[in-house]
Amino acid sequence: MLRKCVLAAPRAAEAFGASMGVPKVDRADVAQSALMRAVTAWPRFDPDLNKLDRETKAARTRRRVALFARWMYRITARSAAAYFAQRYRSAEILMADPLDPESPDPRPGAEAGVAARESKEHLLEAIRHLDPDTAAIVTAKDLHGTPMQEIAESTGIPLSTVYKMRARARAALRGALERRAAEEREGMRADPGDDR
Repeated sequence: MLRKCVLAAPRAAEAFGASMGVPKVDRADVAQSALMRAVTAWPRFDPDLNKLDRETKAARTRRRVALFARWMYRITARSAAAYFAQRYRSAEILMADPLDPESPDPRPGAEAGVAARESKEHLLEAIRHLDPDTAAIVTAKDLHGTPMQEIAESTGIPLSTVYKMRARARAALRGALERRAAEEREGMRADPGDDR
């Protein structure tokens, strides 16, 4: 049974990557990264986790397949998150026309760019502190626009639970980001900077 799961893992990893918004040209790379992580983590995978005392062979097979699917989804979610973090770090701004020295620069200033980058880094850092299932749901829905029904089907978690997990995660992220902003404001008040 686990042999069939392992043989299906490459297709599953690629499908999970697609559900997380990974572009088609990069899905194979994300799937390969997920499979490498899975191979590394395989000795720690326990197919008998949450084993029941009396369980039919069919029930045990279903439980193991569901457990493997959730495990593989979490690994793929981490690989996709690493892919997007790298992709956003190396993004270029391409302009159709060269800038006219007489006109104002249409691009945001350096301070706005730094602030936006820091905000994105704070958000990604807050997402990393969530548990893997919740982080995968928030990443798939809020960063990649994946439909909730699709997320529920791919994770094996009931749809109502997915909605609840997302709501709780968004509240936790909001609180973490507000605390971070308050700490930064306090830091700025304590250190007014040097006036040159």
